[in-house]
Amino acid sequence: MPIDRGLVASGARHPGPPSAVTLKRLQRYFGAVKQYKWMILAIVGAAIGAGLLATRFVPPSYEVNATLWISAETARRQDRGPIRGQELVAASGWVELLRSVALSESIVRQLGLYLKPSEANDSLPFIGFGIKDHVVPGLYTLRVDGDGQKYALLRKKELVERGVVGDSVGRSVGFLWQPKALTAGKEHDFSIVEPHEAAVTLLNALNASLPDGSSFLRVSLTGKDRPILLATIVNRWLEAYIRMTGQLKRRNLTEFVGILDGQLNLAEARLRGAESALENFRVQTITLPQEGGPVAAGVEQTRDPVFQDYFKTKLEYESVHRDREALEHILRDAPSAGVDPEMLFAVPAVVVGNERLKAAIGELATKEAQLRTARLTYTDKYKGVQDLERATGILRQQTIPDIARASLEEFKLREAQLASRIDGASTELRRIPSRTIEEMRLRREVAVAENLYTTLLTRYGEAKLTEASETPDVAVLDSAVAPNRPTRNTAPKLMLLAVLGGLGFAIALVIVLDMVDARFRYPEQATDELGLDIVGFMPRLTQNRNRSIDPLLAAQLTEGIRCIRVGLRSTTPDGAPLMLTISSPCSGDGKSLLAANLAVSFAEAGYKTLLIDGDVRRGALASTFNVRASPGLMEYLRAPELSLRDIVHPTLHPNLVLIPSGARSRRGVELLASEQLRRLIVSAPEQFDVVLVDTPPLGVGVDAFAMGIATGSMLLVLRTGKTNRKLAEAKLEFADRLPIRMLGAVLNDVRAQGIYEYYSYTPRFSEPIGERIGIVDEGTVRARA
Repeated sequence: MPIDRGLVASGARHPGPPSAVTLKRLQRYFGAVKQYKWMILAIVGAAIGAGLLATRFVPPSYEVNATLWISAETARRQDRGPIRGQELVAASGWVELLRSVALSESIVRQLGLYLKPSEANDSLPFIGFGIKDHVVPGLYTLRVDGDGQKYALLRKKELVERGVVGDSVGRSVGFLWQPKALTAGKEHDFSIVEPHEAAVTLLNALNASLPDGSSFLRVSLTGKDRPILLATIVNRWLEAYIRMTGQLKRRNLTEFVGILDGQLNLAEARLRGAESALENFRVQTITLPQEGGPVAAGVEQTRDPVFQDYFKTKLEYESVHRDREALEHILRDAPSAGVDPEMLFAVPAVVVGNERLKAAIGELATKEAQLRTARLTYTDKYKGVQDLERATGILRQQTIPDIARASLEEFKLREAQLASRIDGASTELRRIPSRTIEEMRLRREVAVAENLYTTLLTRYGEAKLTEASETPDVAVLDSAVAPNRPTRNTAPKLMLLAVLGGLGFAIALVIVLDMVDARFRYPEQATDELGLDIVGFMPRLTQNRNRSIDPLLAAQLTEGIRCIRVGLRSTTPDGAPLMLTISSPCSGDGKSLLAANLAVSFAEAGYKTLLIDGDVRRGALASTFNVRASPGLMEYLRAPELSLRDIVHPTLHPNLVLIPSGARSRRGVELLASEQLRRLIVSAPEQFDVVLVDTPPLGVGVDAFAMGIATGSMLLVLRTGKTNRKLAEAKLEFADRLPIRMLGAVLNDVRAQGIYEYYSYTPRFSEPIGERIGIVDEGTVRARA
């Protein structure tokens, strides 16, 4: 953080709003640009030269354009379905086909674009040059001997072959070349690239676009070759493209017809197989029961016999089952007296058709009737009655039950037979749905095969017709024409880039140099970095043709010194003398110029002024004011008996006297720190209003600090473009530890332009100091009568 060492005027100054800081920074950069303007011009000039050199190696670019028309019908065929017999490629494939490597490589081989002579006008020997399928790429040289009889082929300066002029050249490396018009003693340099590599390079320069829904394929080729060659390449490319599309279409149609023929044969075989399978199935199942449709009321006789027999058997089985169960119940529950015939009549199937049972029951009825008649006449002990009772008993207990049991066994046998028939019929009926489903599947296969066969037969006929009447789908609408002017000339852009790049680099370099420059150049470096207030400015003094100072600059110096005088006078109370040491960080900063002119300015203002030349090493104020150099300050410090009056020398101005530095002494620096100097400084205010001390630079030694301690205050002179800021900062840090009041800095050698534009003074009605004191250069002032 910078230290505020200034005590002049309003003290430390705020840097101002951000806009002001930005403006100062821009002014600083602008000042740096003006300072290094010749370097910037040199860099820009070098950049322009480099740009001019680059334009020789970057030839202009040409662009040729052409347009192809694609049949709109072809574009619409992409919605035809999975089988596209009449379509060459989909809409998105036209551009890919045009940009295919195979097509590009054919153009490269056709036009010999794999060959590039080193000189454009050296193309005559390469007429008829060709290559095999495999070629060795590289840089070649064909060297013809002095008598024009023999040649040598070299690749990268290595011998490939030798031979007699007129023979084939380069067969071992893949050339098909018999050069003609060879000049004796001449070398022909050329390069060979692989056709595939050349094709890829050519593809990178080709642009093709087919907008959606458009039938126009636009083609453009950009290159740095001759425009006529570019146009030839595009036109040949389009011709080869149309031939390739025709060939592909014919091949596709032929392949498509062959595919359709094979598919048609397969479909026909499949149809025949499906029909044969259905026929065999029908033959095998014709005698088996089939699933009928629903039976309408009143037409039961139309039901399938299998179904009728199944349900009839089922009913019969249930009837026999019921009769068996009833007969078993009668026989099981029959009393000991025998079976009641009336109960057997409850089971009609037992009686109906059973003659034995009917006869036994009839006989039983007859015997019982006879028994009842006999009982009416005879008693039970009558032999006839007993015989009838015994006969009826046998019929009830033995004959009828035995016949019933025989019928039960018949019922059981019949029931088992019916159950077996029902199980067999059920199994057969369960197979009817599967046979029906199988028949339906076979019928569907026949229908599908028939439909596919019909479709393929139709498409096969269409494909054969298309193959017979094939027409191209692509035609050239606009052929390529060689342009008369470059489409893109990079020379102006290169020059502009060179100028802008050089200018940008120069400005960046200037800013970097300005940032790393250790010399003092800008006011904010004094205020922000050194912590010094700016007391005033002194302009740069230049000489005209008469080797005299410009009157305008002298007037500016006069006004600048007056402003410094007013500012310094305001730092002391009213009536108090001003005691000030004037120094600078380095020699040649202009401290003596300021001291002399400031002393004259105070004297002109009516102040009794004492100017002390404290530079005991190189003091020159005596010669500046044209007075004797001794006795002076050194004599006074070495001889305490001398008084102030003995060493004071008057000048041409009545209010100004000078104490010169005196004779040089090795002990001059030690004497400056003596008590004698302090007494001199303390006694001077008794006779003078202003005491100014000119000292050696701060970088020389402690001289200036000793004088500053004696006077109590110090004013620094900073010269723009010369004073070392780092040295000044180091000396000011040392001065901060001493009892020295740092009043600020005066900026010397300031030009009234840029950031110093508003710090200059241009008075119109003032008497310049130069009329009293002749200003010889920027560091010397001589008093004149």
